[in-house]
Amino acid sequence: MLSILNEQIELLDSQIYKNVAIIPIKTPVNHEFDILTLKKAFELGLAKVEECEHSTVNTLIVLNKSTTPLLLVDGEEIVGGDQNRIVSSTIIIAPESETKCQ
Repeated sequence: MLSILNEQIELLDSQIYKNVAIIPIKTPVNHEFDILTLKKAFELGLAKVEECEHSTVNTLIVLNKSTTPLLLVDGEEIVGGDQNRIVSSTIIIAPESETKCQ
């Protein structure tokens, strides 16, 4: 269970058909909320990728400078740092925060 914007959300089991995967998001209230993709965040200058202080090949720090949750999807390429990486699991990064991604 994740807490975003003072609400609890739950990522349910992914539904996979051929090369498409859908991950349902469950919230206690039916309403719309924005999620920013990594590509759009880069275009708007709202995401930044940095190497960890003690360089680890599989780990980067992703900063979400927006007021909207940032979505990183399993298999997506993160461009930045000393070399590009591929996201190994789907991650939602809270607004105005940073997280280590593998």
